[in-house]
Amino acid sequence: MHRRHFLRLGLVSCGLPTLPLQSEKSKLKIAGVRLVCTRAKRPVPAYTPASGSWSTGGVEVASPMSIYAEYKAQRSLFMPEPDKLPGFTVEISTDNRVKGYGMGGMGGGVIAEEHFTKLLLGKDPFDVERIWDILWRSSMYYGRGGDRDVCHQRRGSGPLGSHRQRSGNARIRTARRRDHLRRNRRPPSQTWRPFLKNHMKQMASMDFFTVPTAWFRVLFVFVVLSHDRWRVVHFNVTEHPTEEWTAQQIREAFPWDQAPRYWIRDRDAIFGGAFVALTKSMGIEEVATAPRSPWQNPYVERLIGSIRRKCLDHVIVWNETSLRRILRSYFHYYQTSRTHLALAKDTPVPRAVDRPENGRIVAIAQVGGLHHRYERRAAFLPGQGEPQLRKRS
Repeated sequence: MHRRHFLRLGLVSCGLPTLPLQSEKSKLKIAGVRLVCTRAKRPVPAYTPASGSWSTGGVEVASPMSIYAEYKAQRSLFMPEPDKLPGFTVEISTDNRVKGYGMGGMGGGVIAEEHFTKLLLGKDPFDVERIWDILWRSSMYYGRGGDRDVCHQRRGSGPLGSHRQRSGNARIRTARRRDHLRRNRRPPSQTWRPFLKNHMKQMASMDFFTVPTAWFRVLFVFVVLSHDRWRVVHFNVTEHPTEEWTAQQIREAFPWDQAPRYWIRDRDAIFGGAFVALTKSMGIEEVATAPRSPWQNPYVERLIGSIRRKCLDHVIVWNETSLRRILRSYFHYYQTSRTHLALAKDTPVPRAVDRPENGRIVAIAQVGGLHHRYERRAAFLPGQGEPQLRKRS
């Protein structure tokens, strides 16, 4: 029985001559609630559906039981017999013997008689909104189980029987719900980590950083970093960077159809209209970071920090040619020899694993002896000189 329909049982259809205003309270009090089961005096005639009706089969109509093939054809296959679970009438009487009646559907009479009665006794029959809210909130616990728990509680033999009936119904509903979730389970969507990892190949970032020389001049280094395995795609050095020079570096970094889908940069004034027009013509979508927010471009900032700490802080730069040669040597070491924890201790350019049977471990000096690469070699080529052997502690 619908909860709003239950209020029509007597709260609205009491048959009083006058109705008080909503702001006023009547002097009537609900004194009794009585449940009357209704049965037809004459047999209910059999229903014969017309030709083409969905009840005759052959017409697909959705119903709550359509997911089961044995109950999909006709409603009578899963609905109760008309005379087995009859409807009911609720009689609500007040203290001055004014009565009101309302009709209910199948199965709802137990809720009205066993539960709602104690909530209605002593209430003002004209306080409709408050009574409806009380009945609605108190019946939330039935959920999809409807009135089955109340029916079983009434039919159970004592407290132990009632507990067994309720616990059994709960287990059945839990099993049905679990089976429904298992059959309709969809593959889980990706989390943020694999989602971002799948798009790393389509992203690149760039930035400038300055390097002072021994003659107190300032050189500008432009570097382009691909987020795919953190490869340095391109770099160049100049003393006077311009917008045209920067645009030319983009053409040299991505000469053909190798341009990334997204491009991360800061809001430097050197990235002007000509630079933006070039990136749009190459199909690159620019993502500009917020002002004074280098943390929004973390990969290239981390690369610049590594260049300073691992290379430039230990050498003297004389001019553009000197700086270009030093950076070229360091980037060769960075991409082929320097391992990264984020790459499972591999290098941006994948490096083969040396087996113990390949020979002794030797150290190969790189970046002018500032760093070393360790490999296993069985013999040395003539004229190369013997590399430094790694001493075991």
